Order: sequence, then structure tokens, then C-alpha cells
Amino acid sequence: MRCSKCGQEIPDGSMVCGYCGEKLSGEASTAPVTPEAGTAPEPAMTQEATQTAETSADQQVSPGVPPEIADTPGEKKKKSHLGRIALIVILALVVVLGVIGFIFRDVFANFYHRTFDSPEKYFRYVQNRRIDKAAEDIADAYESWIQSGKLFSQSHDVTVTFEMEDAFKDLLELAEKGEDPYFSWLDSFTVHMQNTLSEEGIAMEGDLTINEVDLLSFVSILNLDENMICMQIPQITEEFIGVEADAQYGIERSMETYKNLKNLYEALPTKDEVKKLVARYGKVFAECIDEVDRDSDTLTAEGISQNCTVLEFDIDEDVITEAAERMLDMIKEDEELESVLRRLCEVEGLGGEDGPDSDEIYEKMMDTLVKGLEKAVENKEELSSAMAALNGSAKLYVASNGDVIGTKMTSGKKGQQMVVKDYLTRSGGKIGYELTVDVNGINVSLSGNGKEHGGKVTGEFALKVIGTEYLEIETSDFDINAISRGELKGRIHIEPGVGLTRLMGNSSMTASYTKTNLDLEMDIKGDEQMIAITANDRDERLFMVRVEQKTGKARSLEIPEDVAMNEDIDRILDDEKIADDLIEAFEEAGLPDEVVEGLRANPGMVSQLYNLCASLVGGSDFNSIFYRMEDPDFGDF
Repeated sequence: MRCSKCGQEIPDGSMVCGYCGEKLSGEASTAPVTPEAGTAPEPAMTQEATQTAETSADQQVSPGVPPEIADTPGEKKKKSHLGRIALIVILALVVVLGVIGFIFRDVFANFYHRTFDSPEKYFRYVQNRRIDKAAEDIADAYESWIQSGKLFSQSHDVTVTFEMEDAFKDLLELAEKGEDPYFSWLDSFTVHMQNTLSEEGIAMEGDLTINEVDLLSFVSILNLDENMICMQIPQITEEFIGVEADAQYGIERSMETYKNLKNLYEALPTKDEVKKLVARYGKVFAECIDEVDRDSDTLTAEGISQNCTVLEFDIDEDVITEAAERMLDMIKEDEELESVLRRLCEVEGLGGEDGPDSDEIYEKMMDTLVKGLEKAVENKEELSSAMAALNGSAKLYVASNGDVIGTKMTSGKKGQQMVVKDYLTRSGGKIGYELTVDVNGINVSLSGNGKEHGGKVTGEFALKVIGTEYLEIETSDFDINAISRGELKGRIHIEPGVGLTRLMGNSSMTASYTKTNLDLEMDIKGDEQMIAITANDRDERLFMVRVEQKTGKARSLEIPEDVAMNEDIDRILDDEKIADDLIEAFEEAGLPDEVVEGLRANPGMVSQLYNLCASLVGGSDFNSIFYRMEDPDFGDF
């Protein structure tokens, strides 16, 4: 058929023309259509265009479909876009839910166990999670301690600084009852020491500065390969003075001890081994608790409240005995523990030259380790009175994420009871803390509250004895999370409380000290440690002590080429010049005139000061190389 308007050939029965859009009755004329007068004839379509148009018309309008519900190309495009948007929204929702689930995974896990587990199973879930976290913290602290205490193949750089103000000198004068304090001339001093210990030997450097005057310094080296000890004291001579390190100085024996210590460090358990062992044996006790009561409550510490689940259980002889039995069986079968202990027992020199071998040491160690547990298991009745003192009850307060925010332990009989409470609550960025130990009504507590941001707490706390404040403590950016890792970081301000003031009495001297407060700044972590203590009289500074330590790689020991041995000492040392130079340095440092004159009158005192440095290297025989003055006269000074 043809369209009655444009004359184009369209499928029979079409309701709408696919070329001009004219609505048709379905019975359009099949005769050719003559264009109206005055209108230009439509251009003829090629066969290919005609077929394309027909196909398009078929796609857009199907026979028998009303035009008001027929799909148009624009509508199909909109539906396609809507489908893509819906897919993107669904994917974004899945990602968001995944992130939320990851962030709050502990909350969801805790909700599941708290809701569907029995109180006993939920208790074990909470305790095991707690032990795992504690094991990780202990392992971190252990590794930090091992690294900082490692002597071999490391250098240790320590600086101690002391500064004293006039206000503190006035307090010292008050203590001397009006007399001039002995250290009235002292404003500051700094002691710096650096040492390296390796299989080659020991190297030490040190210097002393008083009132910003370089008073004394030294470099000493013990080199085992060269079998030599040498020292340089610039105030005496720029040359190194040396002696042969023969047996009389006990050097070889000392180094043998150091080497054994190195072997011991290398045999110590690794961080992962410590973590596994602590977690494994820490979970034994929870497995022995078979009756737990569960309830909901609100825990409040110093005004900060937090909703929680309360788990309560009893501790008695049966629980203690069962825990001992389980631990005993574990120790006897624990191959990993045996490996760690045998490694320690095989350390060279541990048993001495004529001592027991490694197997004998291991057997003795195991005997000591299991003896107490076997006694608890086999002699339960004999130990019942001792165990009775441990009998009691415990409460765990568990937050919504499964963390234990409080514990309360009660042990002993009535009249001989001990109660320990440890609460840490959080709400809206605020924390409350309470630690109390109560023995028969006599209690000591540390409590307070503050704000927390990123694990750092700023707040006010107090140390109390039977309710009376002895110390007022203010923290600033104190990292409470670092404590569990064996680290300290933050600032603490401490002032005496009413109880301490009463304890000190009412004399003028003690009254002055009760006005004193302390500022502590700490940054103790890994290879660098720093602690500074400043004492103040209200807002006026009295004195400051600062200790810094850095640990690094050991330096190579190098003996200088030119070393003056015993026979060259007389050529180098000029006792009179040494004494004059040191006395001049003391004078420059600001020592009182009477002290300087005392040194001039008693030069033996000068040699004794150098003796202190020389004694760091070896015995009195070595010292006598430098100091030939016999029986120095110390005089009244």
C-alpha cells in the first residue's frame, strides 16, 4: 500500500507512515498519488534508501500496535541510559557497604557472637581476641627492648644535660641554713658519651662541658687484634698514649663475656615466636571457665559512660588446677617451646668452662619450669589454703566492638579481700579512666578524664590514697596506645596534692618544696629515646635534666698510626702544664675562687679528675702511666 499523503510505498496495514508520520486507517490507497498543485514533487528515492526506510519503519512501528504506546528511538535511548545509571548505583552501593563492613567488622563480628553464642563461647571469643592483641603488643615491646639493649655491632650515643636556675640555688641555700650552697657557681653541665662494641674491641668517646666551657674530653680504644689499649685526652696531649693489653687487665676475659652475651642475644626468641607463645599459653585460662553469666550494663569512669556487655565468672581451686594441668601438658608436648629453650641452652659459655652441657641445662630449665605446675596439680589439697587466697570472681566489661573496656577482680575471703578495678571508657571523643587497688578498705587510685584524638589524651588525673589527693597529673598529647608497645610519648605535668603537702609538714623548707611542680616530656621509641624533666616553683623554672640516647650501627675500630707507648710517656707529659691548663679551664667555667686556689695548692686533685677518665679503660696500672703523683695532698678542700 501507499501513504495517502506522501505517496511512499509502506507495508500493508500500517497505522502510521514511516516517511512522513501521517496517521493512516490501515487501508491506504494503492494508486499513485498526485502531488497537490503548487507543491514540488518529492525526490525519488533509490532502491537502497527505500529499503532502509522500510526497515526503519518496521522497527519503529509494528502492525497493530497503537501509536500512543509504540517505542520511539529516543525512548529506547533513555532506557539504555537508565540501565547504566542503575548498574553504577548498585556497584557504588556494594563498594560503600564493603568499606563500612571492613571498618565495622569488629562490631559485626562481636554482634554475631554476642547474639548467637552461649555466654561461655562469647567469653572465650572476647578473651582470645584480647589475648591476641596483648600478644602482638608484647611482641612489639619485646623487639624494641631487644634492639635497644643489643650491645654488639651497635653504637650507643648518650647525652645528659643539666641546667640550674638562680631560684633553685636559693632553695639550696635555704637547705644549707643560710650558708652559701656548694654548687652556687654551677649553671649547667653536659656529659656526652659514645661507645661501640664489636668483635674487634671497644671504642669510647666522652666529653664534659661545665657552664658551656669544654672542660674534659677523651677517646679510648681497646683493639683485640692489636692487643692494645690507647687513649687520647686533648687537654693533656694531642697524641695517643697506649699500653699493651696483657692478661693483667682482664681484657680477654671481659671480651669473652661480651661475646657470650652476643651469642645469647642471637639465641633469644624472635618476635614471631614470642607472639605465638604468649597467645598460645595466654588462652589456656579462658578454656577452663565453663560457667559465665552475661548481662547488659553501663560502665562509668569519672563521669564518662559507655554501654557494654558484662561477663561475670568465678575463679576457684578447680579452675586454677585445670589451667595448671592443661598448661603442663602443653609444655611437655610443645615442640616450638622446646626449640626456643634448647637454642638458649646451647649458647656458648652459658654453663661455664667446666659446667653442664646444653642437654643438662635444658633438663634443669624444664624441671624448674614444670615443678610449680606439677605441685599445683599433684598437691591440690596441700595448697588449698594458698589457692583460697586466689579464689574470687571477675567481671569483664565488653564494648560493642568486642574490646574489653573494664575489668573488676575480687579475690580472698571477707576481711582479707583485694579488689582491683581497671576502667577505660570512651564517649564522643572523651575518655574516663579509673585504676583502683583496694586491700581491706585501704585503696590507692589513679583516675581522671580528658579528650582523646588519634590515641593521644589531654586531660587531668589524680593519684589518691584513701580518697586524698597526693599528686595532680595533667597530660598533654600523651599517646596511650604507645604504652602497650613498650613506648612512651607525650607530656605530663605533676603537682603535689593536699595529701603530699600534709605529709611534708609545715617547715619553711618543706613548704617551699610543696610549691614545686614537674614537667615531663617523653619520646621513647626504637632507636631514639628522650626524656626531659623540668622542675618549677609555680611558673618559675628551677632546673632541667634531659637525657637522650641514640642507637646506630657500630663503627670500625682503627688504631692511630702514632701511639706513644710506655717509654715515651715522659716525653709527652708535663704534669705542671697539665695542672695549669685544667685549673685555667675551671677558672673559665666559673668555679669559686676558693675552689680554684684549692686546686692550685693541691695539684693531686687534678690528677684524680683525669683518673676518672682513665678508669673507664682499665685498672690502676694503666692509670699510673698518666699520673705519677703519689699520695696527693687534698688539704681542707
